[in-house]
Amino acid sequence: HEDDGELLLKLKRICPFDFEKVCAKLLSVLGGDSRVTSKTRDGGVDFIAVGLDILPDNMNCPSYCKASVIGQAKRFDNKLIAEKTLREFVGASLLHRNDLRVRQAISPLSPVLLAFWTTSNFESNTKVFARRAGVWLMDGYTLSTYLIRLDLTDWVMAMPDAPPT
Repeated sequence: HEDDGELLLKLKRICPFDFEKVCAKLLSVLGGDSRVTSKTRDGGVDFIAVGLDILPDNMNCPSYCKASVIGQAKRFDNKLIAEKTLREFVGASLLHRNDLRVRQAISPLSPVLLAFWTTSNFESNTKVFARRAGVWLMDGYTLSTYLIRLDLTDWVMAMPDAPPT
C-alpha cells in the first residue's frame, strides 16, 4: 500500500519523543489510558497504557482484568534492533511493572504486555527472543499499517519533522 511507505518515511523524520507520543496515541485509540514517560531517566520505558479492555464489548470487564502495556519506542532509520537491546528492555519493564503494582496503578492480577515498537526492524535472533519472552514487536511497516487502520495518518503527518542533526 502506497500510504504505508509515505507514513513510515514520516515516522522516521519526526523527533524520537514525538515517535513515543505516536505509540501512546495508538494505545489510546485502542482504549487504554496511555501516556509517554519522561524524556530522560525513563528507566528504559517510553510509553505505558493501563485499562485496556480485553474482553468482548458485551461483557463487563472488571478493573483487575484490564490489561496494561509497557513499551519502548525506537525511531531508527534502518538500524536493526539487537537482541541485547530487547533483553535490556524486558528487564527494565519488569521493574516498571512492579513499581506500577506497588503504587497500585495496576492490580496484581492485571495482565501486562511488553511492547517494543520501532520504525526500523529487528535482527532475526531478536524476533526469536521476543517470541520466547512474549514481547509484542512492531516493525515500521506493521506500525504504519496499524496507524492507517486506526485512522491516525493525518495526525502523524501533521507532526513537525525533527530538526537536522
